[in-house]
Amino acid sequence: MTAETAFVLRPMRMMELLDAAFRLYRRNFWTLVGIAAMIQVPISLLGLAPQWFMLEAANSPNPLTLAYFLGLGLTVILGVLQFFLISGVATIAMTRCIVSNYMGQKIGIAESFQQSVPVMRRFAGTLALAILMIIGLYIWFLVPCAGWFSGLGMLLTVSAAIVPMAAPVMSVEQTGVSETLSRTWDLVRRRFWWVLGLAAVLYLLNLVLAGPSLLVSVFLESFSSLSNTFDATTVALVGQTLVGMLLGILYLPLQISVFALAYFDLRVRTEGLDLFVNNVEAVTPEQVALMPRVKYETSTLTGREFGYFIIISLAFVLLYVALMAVIFAVFALTMSL
Repeated sequence: MTAETAFVLRPMRMMELLDAAFRLYRRNFWTLVGIAAMIQVPISLLGLAPQWFMLEAANSPNPLTLAYFLGLGLTVILGVLQFFLISGVATIAMTRCIVSNYMGQKIGIAESFQQSVPVMRRFAGTLALAILMIIGLYIWFLVPCAGWFSGLGMLLTVSAAIVPMAAPVMSVEQTGVSETLSRTWDLVRRRFWWVLGLAAVLYLLNLVLAGPSLLVSVFLESFSSLSNTFDATTVALVGQTLVGMLLGILYLPLQISVFALAYFDLRVRTEGLDLFVNNVEAVTPEQVALMPRVKYETSTLTGREFGYFIIISLAFVLLYVALMAVIFAVFALTMSL
């Protein structure tokens, strides 16, 4: 166990955890970016093909051509493939890299993929189960009263907190497909608002990083509109794809680093993981997996937590209404000038 690991593995405030995640990301920058690029670059470039087909169909007299339906089908297939490759394969490999380096075991790109192979198939099953859960929550959202007031909060919690936290849970604890989601929820509910706060900070950071890419996209879109030619539109499409690809390559490793450290922090605070690590000569993820886990709650969902989902739903709606009001006011002011 390195001195750095012993120092870092302790309860951290949110800003301390974010700072530790940034430093971990910076120390392993090329490895993490390399893992992300190995998956993101090919799938993003392949994604240009269906867009090109649909663009060609849009510029033809009859849009509903074979090229349109071919592009539409390829878009769906590549979308599913992209989800499982980036959210599954790349995420698990980067998580393994982050966890091992956090514990003082320096590993590179090849080792990250190699050590993640036994977990990838199970994690793909977990992602598929999470998709089914999200679909079920969409259906629940349609239920009058109870669903209307809580469904949105449940959807946001699952997508913003539980799914990202599932990767370090399975990577470290070697849990099964359904066990991973139940274990992740058991960890998240211990510091519910803290984990949701981390997710919100990451979302804001993503918006900041997306600012330059949005400007580039607006410029390319304007260039395409002014030129109004097929070649100009193709150039704009390629440029927007490359910008989005670069943003994903840079942001995803940071998000994974934050949630990996949040996982350790939750276990330190509620299961005494730091005491276990301090008594081990050279800690490894396999040793941590053998440490007994503590179940926080016996029930799946408590009344208090159901109230949390209602609060999140109402807060989101109020923020959305406030944002729409500001946009409408700015638009009205612009039109009056």
